[in-house]
Amino acid sequence: MSEHHHHHETGTRLRRRSFYESLESETPASSTQMETIALHDSGTTSHHAYHSSSSSVGADSSAGGSSASATASGSSSTSDSSSGVWGILASIIRVIGEQLWYVKTWLTMQLQAVGLFERFGYGTDERSKRTSTTETLVNKQYVYPTHWIKLACASMIVLQCLLYTYFEFDHLSLHVEECVFNERMMSAVPARERILASATAASNAAAMRFLDRRFEQQIVPVQAQHNIKPRLPWTCISVVPTAPAAKKTDTAAKTKARVISRQAHELAFLLPRSQVVPLAETPNLATRLYLALGSGSPIDRSVVNDGVMAAMFPLSSFSDGLFPQGFPDLMLVKSEYALKKLVLYRHERQEEFEHRVALRDIEENDVKDQEKDKEEQAKRKIELSKTQFGVFLLKTAVPDIYDRTIVKDWDAFLHVVVISEQDKKEQLTKEILTLWMQHPEWPTLHVRFQQSLTLCGSFQRFITSQHQLTDDDGEFVADRQRGGMPSNIDLTCDPVQNTHDAIITLKNSVGFHLFPVPPEMEVYEELVLESASAGAIVVTYNTPIMQEWIPDAIGVRVGTYETPDTGGLLDLPVVDVSSSDIEHAVEGLLQLDRVHRVASGRAARVQYLEIRTHYLSALAALDSALCDFDSDENLDQQQHEIGQRSRKRVDMDVIRVFLY
Repeated sequence: MSEHHHHHETGTRLRRRSFYESLESETPASSTQMETIALHDSGTTSHHAYHSSSSSVGADSSAGGSSASATASGSSSTSDSSSGVWGILASIIRVIGEQLWYVKTWLTMQLQAVGLFERFGYGTDERSKRTSTTETLVNKQYVYPTHWIKLACASMIVLQCLLYTYFEFDHLSLHVEECVFNERMMSAVPARERILASATAASNAAAMRFLDRRFEQQIVPVQAQHNIKPRLPWTCISVVPTAPAAKKTDTAAKTKARVISRQAHELAFLLPRSQVVPLAETPNLATRLYLALGSGSPIDRSVVNDGVMAAMFPLSSFSDGLFPQGFPDLMLVKSEYALKKLVLYRHERQEEFEHRVALRDIEENDVKDQEKDKEEQAKRKIELSKTQFGVFLLKTAVPDIYDRTIVKDWDAFLHVVVISEQDKKEQLTKEILTLWMQHPEWPTLHVRFQQSLTLCGSFQRFITSQHQLTDDDGEFVADRQRGGMPSNIDLTCDPVQNTHDAIITLKNSVGFHLFPVPPEMEVYEELVLESASAGAIVVTYNTPIMQEWIPDAIGVRVGTYETPDTGGLLDLPVVDVSSSDIEHAVEGLLQLDRVHRVASGRAARVQYLEIRTHYLSALAALDSALCDFDSDENLDQQQHEIGQRSRKRVDMDVIRVFLY
């Protein structure tokens, strides 16, 4: 009875262990205990092992534990008895246990496949979904939900596409009405600090007070007006081009007139409350600010009807005869170099005027008759106008020609000839072509002609007539099929390839631009900013204006300059550039790696955007200060006010950051 009880207790313990084995892995302690039981009663252990192995077809985990026990007992029996019946039985049991282990492994793999199918819903039914046995518990898989991660990844991809589309294909546009006038944000602040640090601070303050008084003269109360004049058509700002009529044969004069007209219409477009007024129509229009644009024609101030006179002229055209009736009240300049020149000129005129006034006072005290004639008063008025005019730093800008869809070639050079055959100045085209013929190893040079195809033919003949078409060994390096043109020079006189659109496309596709403007010609000097807007590295002259527009980070300046003392009001520097300077600059550019070339091109575009931002901000500030809430409709329609007008006070604080 005790033996039967012991046998029943042992079987119960084994079955309990088999139940827990379905939930967790077998521990070494339990394995040792089962081996001990098998040694005490090999027959009982073999019986239970066979029973568990047979039931492993329906229960996977029990088969695993029993097979291990059978294998252990078989091994123990083999070690205890090496011969006889017990040895044969042990061998049979060992073979059966190994076969059952293989069956158990195959069933485990099948159950895992069934579990995966049930989890993802492939070929399952309601019965299999409700069934939960120990076999499925043994092979339990922990699958975490990944649909949220997939959704987050998809959202990030969509967000990146939206950001790329917005920043890559939406061009940045500057709107005049959205500009913020903050002195700390204006690029003119460094220039102001440099200039105001000199002895011209007093003259700047005097000019600011004078301009403020000139605007206050337009604010006349209605009851204080005595001389009632007929009301004229009103515009806040009048842009007046003053270029003289050019002859049919004078191509240079036509070019200047066309440039001035284009500049006038661009200013009128950026100033919403302004219009372009021909010079002959100015007496028939009332305005607050007359802005005269010209290239050397004298300005008649008598046509201005009680408005403030402003002018914007090239420095080279300044002379005493340009303003016979006195300097304008406000001078607009497009560079810090011109700003410095005009501020110093005003300061010198102030010192001269004070000295002359002191001498005249001494002479008048000696003369008993204190009466002054009208001629002397007019002369003094003209001298006084030279001492109190204001300077407005407008800067300049050209249309943005950048095309992001064009891939730039950083191994090519471009030279665009912008002068005509009537221009006296040259653009170093012959020197550039000669150097390229002497260096056949240099990359391709593209040469285009913006103004005249006649120059194109002359330069083609120049190339074919040169003896530099042979190398040091006397071999011909040019291609005879190309008309004697070297293989590294692309010079064509095709009108289609020399159009404005074709040149703009070429400027975007070529990385290096050689001398895009001629020296000492202010009419074309703004074209250098086109190369900067295209993101190209510019090689230009070493002049003060080019030092300001093309710093060392975005281009190369070659040559030297001298400022002659001709006695003029504003003497421009004379440029001296040699072929060796150009050769040295080209060799230095060819040694740059692609990373530095791309970085310099991006810096050039940033420089252009900074100049253009200042330009648009200055125009927006001028329009806001003069024209906000100012119109004839604000007057009361009463009988005694017909023909009278009252203007709004000008907010000088808005434009003070640009005034000097």
